[in-house]
Amino acid sequence: LYSGQLWDISRSGASISLGRNSFKVLKGTEVALRLRYRHGPDVVSTPSTVRWVDTNHGATFVGLQFTQPIESGTFLDTFLDANAESA
Repeated sequence: LYSGQLWDISRSGASISLGRNSFKVLKGTEVALRLRYRHGPDVVSTPSTVRWVDTNHGATFVGLQFTQPIESGTFLDTFLDANAESA
């Protein structure tokens, strides 16, 4: 289990900043991205594939492609719908 910060997200994937770490993340690795809602107890977990990894100034950034759609009715689904409408 690794902890990081969400850098960017869409319906097809996300990029995550893992900060400074000592572990290797490999392209093609299957992972489960778990996002916790900051203002409540809700957690969304979605299977993903690592598509790219980049290290910049010691920080690791990882690009994920979701392998299943975001579950309907979750806080993430609502957030993505709201942001799509305002774009």
